[in-house]
Amino acid sequence: MASDAAILEGLGEYRYGFRDPETYVFKTRKGLDREVVEQISYMKEEPQWMLEFRLKALDHFLKRPMPTWGADLSKLNLDDIYYYVKLKAVRGMRFRKRLRTPLRNWVYLKQSANSSPV
Repeated sequence: MASDAAILEGLGEYRYGFRDPETYVFKTRKGLDREVVEQISYMKEEPQWMLEFRLKALDHFLKRPMPTWGADLSKLNLDDIYYYVKLKAVRGMRFRKRLRTPLRNWVYLKQSANSSPV
């Protein structure tokens, strides 16, 4: 069986020209540590309690060994992953943002009406 490198080498350069440009506003560096988690929380404008929750989850994640059951994850390099990319706004996103607040209000009112005591 051919190695992965040999297969990739045989593919060569993509020649049909269909390629999406990277249109992001922010991208963390590769890997996951306390600084990256703080950057993610800052970029998402999260409250302090959420940052603390994420940092606690990170500590839990870092203490755990890589699973040995299931698929072979030995070649998975977790330090070679971008864990957060904030995309640049595209057409139509503004409409969804305007819709978000009234929709949340409607859902809240609907839930309140269903749970009111009789």
